Amino acid sequence: MTVATARTINGPPLRLLLVGLGAIAVVGLNLRLTLAVVSPLLPDIQQDYGLGSAQGGLATTAAVLMFGLAAPLAPILVNRFQPDRVLLIGLVLVVVGGTLRAADGSVALYAGMVLLGLGIALLNVVMPVIVKRDFPRAVGVVTGLYTSALNVGSAAAAALAVPLARHVGGWRPTMALAAAPALLALIVWWLRAPRRPALGPSAASVPGLLRNPLAWQVTGYMALQSILYYILLAWMPTIYADSGLTPGQGGMILAVAQIAQLLACMLLPVVARGLRDQRALAAGCAALTGAGYLGMALAPAAAPVVWSVVLGLGQGGALTVALMMIVVRSPDTVSAARLSGMSQGVGYLLAAAGPPLVGALHDHWGGWTLALLLGTGLCGVELVVGVLAGRDRLTGPEAAAPLTVRIRT
Repeated sequence: MTVATARTINGPPLRLLLVGLGAIAVVGLNLRLTLAVVSPLLPDIQQDYGLGSAQGGLATTAAVLMFGLAAPLAPILVNRFQPDRVLLIGLVLVVVGGTLRAADGSVALYAGMVLLGLGIALLNVVMPVIVKRDFPRAVGVVTGLYTSALNVGSAAAAALAVPLARHVGGWRPTMALAAAPALLALIVWWLRAPRRPALGPSAASVPGLLRNPLAWQVTGYMALQSILYYILLAWMPTIYADSGLTPGQGGMILAVAQIAQLLACMLLPVVARGLRDQRALAAGCAALTGAGYLGMALAPAAAPVVWSVVLGLGQGGALTVALMMIVVRSPDTVSAARLSGMSQGVGYLLAAAGPPLVGALHDHWGGWTLALLLGTGLCGVELVVGVLAGRDRLTGPEAAAPLTVRIRT
């Protein structure tokens, strides 16, 4: 018999907490894995399809562009249905898109990346909502968990893409295999997802956020760290290949950066514990990223591992801080969904321009130095915006009502 009961969530049993954390981690594993596998294989893709640098950059940009276009729609879906169902839809799109891009022809490649981007866009927006809903007292730790899983996936993809392609017959089967973890996540979340009602209306509307300076500061920080990350995700192996390394070595350097990002994601929640704001963390991450960009611009082959570690620590920390800001700057769960949609929508639309722009600058100037110096300058802007967004303030009322939901048992 079904009985409707209303209760305030004080804390689920330990077993359910562990299952929930495991489900979040397996989803986080897929947020970059299917994109990170493209970069080391890009020279082979360009050769097969006769693509220039700017066209090659579009392989990543097609997905990142969808991050921006679809992110504002995700909160509408979350309110209309529920976060868990939206997450399942996102995983289905990742599986389908990740498989389609392995088909023959450049049209299939770009179409697959578009579907992949749509799926990841939904996951990107809904994950902070689920964290705020299920783990309101452990936002930093849980955010660190799924961003750590995110970087495990991207590091594995960067390190294994080229060797795997040699053993399975090329870049196409490697692309298809990269979609397998998303299928696993889909099965895990399907079995785990509880039946919940939609979140319902909230006073914190999107138009209200568009008039809120703090919301724009959070959005700006998300945008800048995304632009700087996706430029190097698309081009780091190629930059190092042009400096004299092999494509496989370039992929390993990218993997080192992802491992450093993993360390940052694991350590930052510990450092952040007890801090009332994120200003120092945001500024420090931007400074590290800037140092890495400057090193790659001036002497890429002199210390590639050092630059990769510095970049990884800065960019991994910046992503974690950006996602934490979405949650802690929001007064309630629905507000978190809307701030997540706004910041990631605008942020990824701007980030989508990064890889093809840098590719075009390379083709025009015949090198990477000026483009990387431009990235160094953007790190300075990121630092200023991060200090503003990291202040201990909310985008809505200073106090929110206790989280109460209606659950069917």
